[in-house]
Amino acid sequence: MKRLIGALALMVSCAAAGIPILGCGTSGGAVAPTVVVCRTGAKTVCLTRVDGGRTVKVRLGEAIGLTLNNGGLVWSNPEPVGARLLRQTSAVARGGTQLTVWYQAIKVGTTSLRATATPRCTAGQACPQFVLLWQVRLAIDR
Repeated sequence: MKRLIGALALMVSCAAAGIPILGCGTSGGAVAPTVVVCRTGAKTVCLTRVDGGRTVKVRLGEAIGLTLNNGGLVWSNPEPVGARLLRQTSAVARGGTQLTVWYQAIKVGTTSLRATATPRCTAGQACPQFVLLWQVRLAIDR
């Protein structure tokens, strides 16, 4: 039953992001929830943790898939910073050690996406105290 629900959630996420169902990949097993894997294409831009600090060019109307993962961190929900040039087209999906969310570029200009991460700690063990800032600048053009 969990796999059926995961597959249905995947299809809804793909449809919301404008990705054809056949072109939408997944990762996950019997235990981990199914999450959408972004694939850069003609109308899709994929962002990951390594894009932090960069400026990424995006075309008006393109889908933007953001995936942040690291087993040792807990990520905040990503938020647009600056001009409201993006529309969030999916809920934030958290599966295993991965966070995924989709946006669409709706206006021309420059804006940013920002998220923070804190250490994932086990009760009763020493835990480092830091906050990691992740931000990418998006230059949206026609």
